[in-house]
Amino acid sequence: MKANHYLEEADSYYSIVSGTLKGSKKFGNKLTLNLMSICTEKYLVSYLLSKSIAIQGHSIKSLLSQLEKHSLTLPSEIKNLKKIDERMDLCSLNPINNSIPEDNEMENLIASLGILKDFVYTTIDSKLNKKT
Repeated sequence: MKANHYLEEADSYYSIVSGTLKGSKKFGNKLTLNLMSICTEKYLVSYLLSKSIAIQGHSIKSLLSQLEKHSLTLPSEIKNLKKIDERMDLCSLNPINNSIPEDNEMENLIASLGILKDFVYTTIDSKLNKKT
């Protein structure tokens, strides 16, 4: 699939996730974290595809590692998004620490996600960058 498809999907998820910062608490932190995980993955995939980089893995941690290898100016706040993987209840035989983040941690993660969104939009091909 094309990078702009993932970018549009990421924007849709981001509008829901960022709404939780504006007082819309329709969802609890666990569901918001799941939406944030999908959103983060979509932004990372759209960036990598826009640079013709083959996707290797789908965890946030692995996608961020790929991004770090190919980006010279990765904002440090984006690395905070690795914490999402640590909190997710992924398909695993071994139990993981999937405690639900508190509101202040969610706010920090959402802020980091906003920085990722800005980074993607300022670094992708201008043909994809229809929305700013």
